[in-house]
Amino acid sequence: MRNGRSVPTYQTLLQFAEIFKLDKDYLLGELNQGDFPQAEPGFLAKKTLENPDLAIIYELLQKEPELKKALVELHLMAPKRRAFYADMIASLVRANKRHRDKI
Repeated sequence: MRNGRSVPTYQTLLQFAEIFKLDKDYLLGELNQGDFPQAEPGFLAKKTLENPDLAIIYELLQKEPELKKALVELHLMAPKRRAFYADMIASLVRANKRHRDKI
């Protein structure tokens, strides 16, 4: 841990390199220096999404940048903690469906 931030595992680093189309050696160098590259706002995705659910999620993430940040943090959590929060989010969405008239 550096400056209160988690250091990604090597596998996570490889995933980041693939997602952001960066050289893994570049990311390793940045990680070793303690300077983390600042990502520009936006998303990396195909021009057209074949899965309609992914298109809806993509649109939601564009409209709600705080949700995007929270999901990135969720992705970086330990598996048990991530599962706990994912279940909590799903429960809140289900509760909203049941109680639409009250909100």
